[in-house]
Amino acid sequence: MKTLRYLWRGNSAFYKNWWQYAILVVVVQAVIKHLFIPLYTLALEAILAVFRINYISYNNLGVLLKYGGLPLILIIILAVLMLLTTYLQFAFMLTSIYRISSGKGLELSAAGRAAWNSLRSSSLLGIFVFLLYVALVLPTSSSFFTSSLLKKLVIPDFILEFLSQNIYYEVCIFAGFLVLTYFSIRLVRVLPLMLDNNYGFKEAVHTSWAETKGHFIRYVIRVGIIAALTVTSITMAKLAGVTLQEMFDVHWKHLAFTSGIFLTFSVEIIEVLLKIFETTLLAFIIIFPNEIPLKKSPTIWATFRRQKRAKTIFGISITIFAAVLVLFNISYLVGSFGSAKDMLTISHRGVDAGNGVQNTLPALERTAKVKPDYVEMDLHETKDHQFVVMHDENLKALTGVDRIPHDMTLAEITKLTAHENGQTARIVSFDDYLATAERLNQKLLVEIKTTKYDSPQLMDNFKKKYSKRLMQDHDMIHSLDYRVISKSEELMPKIPASFILPYTLILPNTNANLYTLEETTLNQKIVDEAHSHNQRVLAWTINDESDMQQMVFLNTDGIITDNLTTLKEVLKDQNDNPSYAKRMSQLLDVNWQSAF
Repeated sequence: MKTLRYLWRGNSAFYKNWWQYAILVVVVQAVIKHLFIPLYTLALEAILAVFRINYISYNNLGVLLKYGGLPLILIIILAVLMLLTTYLQFAFMLTSIYRISSGKGLELSAAGRAAWNSLRSSSLLGIFVFLLYVALVLPTSSSFFTSSLLKKLVIPDFILEFLSQNIYYEVCIFAGFLVLTYFSIRLVRVLPLMLDNNYGFKEAVHTSWAETKGHFIRYVIRVGIIAALTVTSITMAKLAGVTLQEMFDVHWKHLAFTSGIFLTFSVEIIEVLLKIFETTLLAFIIIFPNEIPLKKSPTIWATFRRQKRAKTIFGISITIFAAVLVLFNISYLVGSFGSAKDMLTISHRGVDAGNGVQNTLPALERTAKVKPDYVEMDLHETKDHQFVVMHDENLKALTGVDRIPHDMTLAEITKLTAHENGQTARIVSFDDYLATAERLNQKLLVEIKTTKYDSPQLMDNFKKKYSKRLMQDHDMIHSLDYRVISKSEELMPKIPASFILPYTLILPNTNANLYTLEETTLNQKIVDEAHSHNQRVLAWTINDESDMQQMVFLNTDGIITDNLTTLKEVLKDQNDNPSYAKRMSQLLDVNWQSAF
């Protein structure tokens, strides 16, 4: 009951000053996204350009050590600046929310001074502690109480998926998460104490640890209730809006387009306000562990009473934002944004929803019946310089044989049987796989895997054996190793070659025809920049319906997926003259705020 009374009081405190909280959250997010991120991106691009570094990936980190390691030092300095900016962002928000809720109003200069003073009196450990809390606890419920800068420092989904496949890794990750979450909550009061009570870092740590003793569960329950209420409310708003639009589509078709614009805009505004509400209540939990004040602060207009120019700028900004959002919605509803018509459908490792063993002929034959544009598959060089269709660098996971392809001849490897998805199939040579694909009239996206054991003639051998056939079949190549892409451009210029990047901070400066980019760090700016250079973007590995819609939303050129049938259905749903209700639903299911 205490928790419910606390949250009800938080609800009352929010609505006393909701307009000021809304301005604070939206403005801070906009400044970070449209000022600081572009500045830091330009800085990173400049560093790479000065030292003629074309891209950053796991296999070229050594280039950062050139010039006495100066590029690496500059990038580390840039990363530290990003973290400090993130710290200031949250310190500024917490200070502002504290001042508003305490009746002092939204005074940007005072909040800015308090945030800066806390940074000066804090230590790197103190900053790390708060960022840890932000990264672990708050994002589980609030997409507004996060930083676009922090989102650049994420673990790609494919790594998490790989780790989750091993029970020991999974247990360790879960245990580590619980431990870090515990310490984050126990130290949750550190920053407010430093901001509002002028505590030193060590004193704040000691006080926070004492104040939160015996209250861990209480904090978790509060955050959980806020998250559940917000998600439920947003879901109900979306459902109500789409259901009402369906009625217009069926019964009042002459008003359907107008209602679509109005209802979409209304649901979006409701979603934004609910997330601001969520953000504010989470801040209350951090700032006011026991009692939330119910004071009404001066209105935003009173704050601006002597600042006519500021009031005018604010009014114009709100008008422009609303107009841009409405125009964007109109564009989406009429089907002129994020078209799925030319989207390439690509089966990852030749399977569709576990319909066979990856990279084997039975799976290829079943998947080809679903008619993907391409089947993506993987090659390794063998001991006798042939090519076997295999993803892993070690054969053990699929065959139980603890050896690498370079230890065995092609004849030896193709005698092995692979086990996956409750099925079995023989390991196959690329000659047989390519022949089967040609018989099925199925185009391939060939990933060439490289290791330190590869022969110097790997690409020359590949070119001699397969370039004519791949070109005739309109197949493509991609690889994580840019040396492969560069050599392919030299030896086989007519075969499209895509550079795979598992983590994309900025678009690489290469001559690749395409990029195969992991979804976690893929964004609109990267896609648009690639298109401006006449380069296409393939997104991998996209297995969830909402993620598929997001990739269409970002206007990527192709999607690599383990769930080909699902992808086909999602694209068909978008292509076959969908109703306004269906397009409205699709827009609300993706991260439409990324467009702003």
